[in-house]
Amino acid sequence: MTTDIQDRFDKLIEKAYELFPQNLEVDNYMQPCDCDIKPIYPVRYAYVNFFGKELEKPAAPPDIHTLMFSSSIEKTKGYAARLLRPGWIYIKEEAPLTARGSKAQGLLHIFKYCVSEREANGKKQRVEKFKKYMFLNRKDASEGLIPEPGIRGEGHPFLFVAKDVINISIAYSEHPWHASVLDKMNGSLALRQKTMQFINLDKEQSPFAVKASVKYFRKLIVDYKIQQEQFADIKAIIEKDINELDLATARIGALTTQESYEMDADVIIKAINGYLHLHEQARIIILHDPVGRQRDIAEAYSILHLWQQSYNASNIYPLTIGFYVERLKATKDPAL
Repeated sequence: MTTDIQDRFDKLIEKAYELFPQNLEVDNYMQPCDCDIKPIYPVRYAYVNFFGKELEKPAAPPDIHTLMFSSSIEKTKGYAARLLRPGWIYIKEEAPLTARGSKAQGLLHIFKYCVSEREANGKKQRVEKFKKYMFLNRKDASEGLIPEPGIRGEGHPFLFVAKDVINISIAYSEHPWHASVLDKMNGSLALRQKTMQFINLDKEQSPFAVKASVKYFRKLIVDYKIQQEQFADIKAIIEKDINELDLATARIGALTTQESYEMDADVIIKAINGYLHLHEQARIIILHDPVGRQRDIAEAYSILHLWQQSYNASNIYPLTIGFYVERLKATKDPAL
């Protein structure tokens, strides 16, 4: 009896999709007001283990709540939430998709994250565009990808999934995945569990997601804080000359591969709220970026090496005299 009822319910849902296909299919919406979507704003775990008094021991990044409410690099284990690096984001809608029927398959959403820069009120800001791509044949990646048609192809200010989606698997990649990888990921839950982050978008205490609000944008994300608050012990420097680089005064962008910005939380929240109904919430999520972490480490050590060389060259005379004085002090030869 229960099976018969479920079958009837599935048929009703399928019929509804035939009549109103744009309601839950994110790919098919025609106008912004028709979008039945759930906005998602992604950031990354960035490695900033260069600004504390001592280097923290290597460790996995903390959950997003610890990152947001901790006031020291020691407590965040050397990590901070920063804007993504340009690249690709892959989102798979995971079960249950109860509003679509028990046999419904989740969609795979593909976004390319593109950036440019602008200056607003004397502050350097990043212009973010999440450009959505679709399968050319509407089934799989075997024939390639195409961008959204028309004005939608210019990009969106955030990621999104259909509004009925609760669970997602998601991954960031600096480079696009090969078609065969895309199809394997799309078709294998076991493979996604090994390689992607699973996030519940409705759960209040998710380790990788928080409510998207002006308060949390400013509290969590380094690039949404004012410059003076981005790091309490770091002040912006005017001169970029390597001779003037000092760890006590360097800003975060000076020692990492990505520039730092002063983004406006009110602007992004206004864009997000335009797609929400009463009591609905969007999410800020944080993604792993192990390649970006290694790039930041390499960049920091490269700059520090140049800084040390510059310091040595500028102080060659006192350093040389000091070296010989130390050698003389250490000798036991009375003639010296």
